[in-house]
Amino acid sequence: MLHDRMKKALSKDPLGLSLLLTSLVIEDPDESAKWFYEKIVPAAAPNFERITVYDPCVGSGVMLLAAAKQFPKWALDVGFVQFYGTDIDATCVKMARLNCMLGG
Repeated sequence: MLHDRMKKALSKDPLGLSLLLTSLVIEDPDESAKWFYEKIVPAAAPNFERITVYDPCVGSGVMLLAAAKQFPKWALDVGFVQFYGTDIDATCVKMARLNCMLGG
């Protein structure tokens, strides 16, 4: 889902698409990763449709943390994935908030 949305965001911008094609030519893995983080991700950001993860019964927040582990760290750092959780019990919400802060 993340990669499909990246491709879709880059296809809306001719410069983003050319950056993506240029990255295919780079053979050095370190240089390719640097190109991706410095050029491609910022080019995709304006047109990227954010991924939303919502837990209606958040409890202590372990499901949100488990969902966060399924995404690469760079996607979380850039804000391409957004997490929301609600619960009827205020104590559970406080526990979930604390767990999410401790879990990064």
